[in-house]
Amino acid sequence: KAEQQQAVAILVPGQFNDHAVGRIDRTFSRVWIERPDASLVTDEMRRTVRGIAAFGGINAALIDALPNLEIIANFGVGY
Repeated sequence: KAEQQQAVAILVPGQFNDHAVGRIDRTFSRVWIERPDASLVTDEMRRTVRGIAAFGGINAALIDALPNLEIIANFGVGY
């Protein structure tokens, strides 16, 4: 019996580019919160979220609230 693999949960805090959301949704299980605020993280998010995709800053409190976090992808340009 083959083991079924669940999609990796990616947290998307706040507003996000529609095209990027579509691409995330094709591969991952997207989890959304209104803004990057640790107080909005649920127990289920604490257990399942392994990545964050964001357009803005992610603070230490949010990182600390996600013990299984492996990667933060910040969309932006550097000058």
